[in-house]
Amino acid sequence: MPEVRQMPVWRETADRLFREGKLEYGAAFPWSSLEKDWNVKRNGRGWLRDWLAFRDYLNTLGFYVSQAGQNEKGFRLLTREEMAEWTHRVELRKVRNSAKNALTLGIVDRTGLSQQDVASLDLWQRKCGIIAHAGMAVIRKRTLPPTPDMPIKSVKQIK
Repeated sequence: MPEVRQMPVWRETADRLFREGKLEYGAAFPWSSLEKDWNVKRNGRGWLRDWLAFRDYLNTLGFYVSQAGQNEKGFRLLTREEMAEWTHRVELRKVRNSAKNALTLGIVDRTGLSQQDVASLDLWQRKCGIIAHAGMAVIRKRTLPPTPDMPIKSVKQIK
């Protein structure tokens, strides 16, 4: 008789790893363990969907996932010490993308466009420029003014 599985499989795997105490900062996992749990090869149908959901779920548990240093053999959970640097790189990438978008939208030729389309391009060019400028200012700042702990409370209410 075939094995009955709780769906989705990625959630079952994450819950099992949590129960077994294997979800620890710095822990490494081979791809073969997920392939066995999910009964699908890494390039098989449904793998990417389940992998992205699994990774996002681990984020909600307070873990960042990386494939760096694993030589395509698996993935690992970042250590607590690595998490700030990883977040810095991600946020810096977002700021740079906003700056690039502002520049690209500024180059777009507006001749022949309707007034509404020109206004939309101008609006998003300004928004991207503001996001890039403000984001870079915050990233460069070493200390921040005290902020209300409203975001922390909101996250705790979600869990």
